Amino acid sequence: PDNRRIIDFDERRRVLDELLRSFEGAPLDTIDNLIAHPHDGRIKMLVTALALRYRHRCPELLGAGSYAPLEAGGQRAAQIVAFLRERENQAAVVLTGRFFTRLGELAPLPTGKAWSDTTVTLPPAFRGRSVRDAFTGESFALTGADAVSIAVPRAFAHLPIALLEVLP
Repeated sequence: PDNRRIIDFDERRRVLDELLRSFEGAPLDTIDNLIAHPHDGRIKMLVTALALRYRHRCPELLGAGSYAPLEAGGQRAAQIVAFLRERENQAAVVLTGRFFTRLGELAPLPTGKAWSDTTVTLPPAFRGRSVRDAFTGESFALTGADAVSIAVPRAFAHLPIALLEVLP
């Protein structure tokens, strides 16, 4: 379809300001409400704004940090893209889902339990560390007896994407 039309930037700014106010007051409620209505585009707008905030806070990490792809394991491993950015004493892990239609009846809301036993493995140096999601504000410990890993159902509890800041 031809979606070329004049963009009402004042309206876009108003919607973004409203989203950010709502997010600041109740981040998880805001995200859960938006993910239930993905076709209106507001969830994409919020995630983009939050990612840009993180990039503004960590320009050296995201601009000049090293890049390493991460390996996923478990039932949905082929549906995960994950990578690590590191620079000096900073690190971030980015995870996103793909091929959502393969989730069957869970595809319309590809969060949490839809990801089954899927994990993403991190280098051993991250053992004992925790992460904080730039999109939800939630923090959790990295797990794994043999290898350091992220449980994807935990990381994707609210969104099928995560920007995880590794905490010191």
